[in-house]
Amino acid sequence: MADPQPVLNEIIDTLKSQKQAVERNIELVKSRNKILESIVPVDKELLLKEKETLTGIAGALKGVTDSVNAVENTLVSSAEGFVNDIFGPGLGGLINTLTIGIFHQMER
Repeated sequence: MADPQPVLNEIIDTLKSQKQAVERNIELVKSRNKILESIVPVDKELLLKEKETLTGIAGALKGVTDSVNAVENTLVSSAEGFVNDIFGPGLGGLINTLTIGIFHQMER
């Protein structure tokens, strides 16, 4: 029967080279993980900045909406005052109710 020692030596050499390749891959993965760990906090900061930006935009939009509503209320009050000045409080109140009051009801 043939000597199994050369075959066993070849298998041992193959296993050693595979072990070295696995160790190199592990080192690469470790270095990659270190790089990713340094990137992850930046991503968290970006998400926080994005959230702050969206909150800021929502706040600005609310501010603009409130400003538009304030201008609208000011114009309506000015119109009511103008009608009251022209027609007096009795008839002006009736005109305001029929015109501006209906406008308010349609808005709601």
